[in-house]
Amino acid sequence: MFESPICSGSSSVVISDTPRISTLLEKGSGAANEDELLIGIKTYGVFDGATSLVAESYSNGRSGGKMAADICKAAFSDESRGLQLAAVAANQAIREEYCDAGITLHRKEELWSCSAAVVRLSENSFDWCQIGDCQIVVIREDGSSLVLGRTPDQDVETLQRWKEKTVHSDESVMETMSREILEVRRRTNIDFGVFNGEPAALKFLQNGTVSLSGVKDIVLFSDGLLLPQTDPGALPDWEHFIALYREGGLKEIRNYVRMLQLRDITCRNYPRFKIHDDISGIALSFK
Repeated sequence: MFESPICSGSSSVVISDTPRISTLLEKGSGAANEDELLIGIKTYGVFDGATSLVAESYSNGRSGGKMAADICKAAFSDESRGLQLAAVAANQAIREEYCDAGITLHRKEELWSCSAAVVRLSENSFDWCQIGDCQIVVIREDGSSLVLGRTPDQDVETLQRWKEKTVHSDESVMETMSREILEVRRRTNIDFGVFNGEPAALKFLQNGTVSLSGVKDIVLFSDGLLLPQTDPGALPDWEHFIALYREGGLKEIRNYVRMLQLRDITCRNYPRFKIHDDISGIALSFK
């Protein structure tokens, strides 16, 4: 049973046990892994960097997406400030990095960005924030589940058109749909949000507080761990996702995702932009 992401208030229960932590960080079919993980004292996060459509490299040969993920991880690593202030700091730090790299904010296709999902534990609840393509799923002891934040849908139309398009060459989706991809990128922080240095990004930040009473697992992950679907516009199959997690944790989900992707190397049956996307995941399991 799934509930809407309504935040509950504080509970009298005290969660004294440190959760068991499992992680997953894996490069996709791209040149480098632009995902990052944060394992703090009480703060845990996944960060999915996205390089600009110009795709230049910057300091130490890092891509823009990798730099954005590193910047966001560093901002949320400071546990002396709340998650919302950390989000402001992350977005501002990306903007400042643009100045050093000689990039302006006038052309969205030249900007690199980062999606994020972060939680911070306290005695009887946890704070959370989410933006972009990263997600948080809460699994309770009674079998119910709670999906926090917004499920990304900005690429649905592009991927639907890709699936329907007749292609008579070996062109990839990135080549064939380049115009549509550019149009979507230009709607960043207008129709959907990511950290990319634009002040408008913060309007898309989702956040709240949830009681830990009855919580069995908290799963944070980038979209590389979402189950492939034949219909790009369909809602994620959360029941199957959670069933796989219960069967074998993050690795079981990863194995299923990669199996389907390897059966569809043209990216047409399960429409997507890469054969394999980068994967980052953290699972917090409570007794």
